[in-house]
Amino acid sequence: AVNMSTKPIYVSATATGTKEYDGTTAATGLNFSNISILDPLNSGYVNGNVTSASYQVSGANVGNYTALTYSNQNYSAGGNNYVLGFRFTVSPSYSITPATATILGTKTFDGNANFSAAQLTASGVNGQTLTISGGAASANSVNVADNSTNFFTSLGSLALTNGSSGTIGLASNYVLPSTAARSANNQATINPFGISVLGTSGQKFYDGTATFT
Repeated sequence: AVNMSTKPIYVSATATGTKEYDGTTAATGLNFSNISILDPLNSGYVNGNVTSASYQVSGANVGNYTALTYSNQNYSAGGNNYVLGFRFTVSPSYSITPATATILGTKTFDGNANFSAAQLTASGVNGQTLTISGGAASANSVNVADNSTNFFTSLGSLALTNGSSGTIGLASNYVLPSTAARSANNQATINPFGISVLGTSGQKFYDGTATFT
């Protein structure tokens, strides 16, 4: 249906594409083929308008989607207003693949490289929270001095589960980070172990200071 203030343009095309999960329904990374435009009033709507427009999928989560929607069906040219009718064939489907979760570990120096699940935090895109559970992770170094380069070389049997507070993330939208090298998604921090000196006594010759060496 077209109202009296607009004129019709009809578009059909085949679309393919994939993106990494980003928490939105925007269908980015699309490729188009078999574009056909019926523009009876010669508005000037061309293939470039089709490929540069914004499209949406029906959900934001990881999976395969067989339909797209067009976010703005209004088009103006030559002082006239047009409405777009379209038919997209999504072949075989538009895919959203898992994003990489960020795993950060913090603990006080204890002489070993192991971090328990309680010493780890997991997060996703756009501030989404995740929970990590299971065994233990193993860091590359046990030393505080290596904090700028330290990372987890093994995540053992650890697993992601859904977040429990804040902007809750779904574990199914994420994978654990690579343990091959340090990255923004894989970092370990070891804080110094505090030492208290108790029951100290001694003597020295007077030298005008309160310092014992």
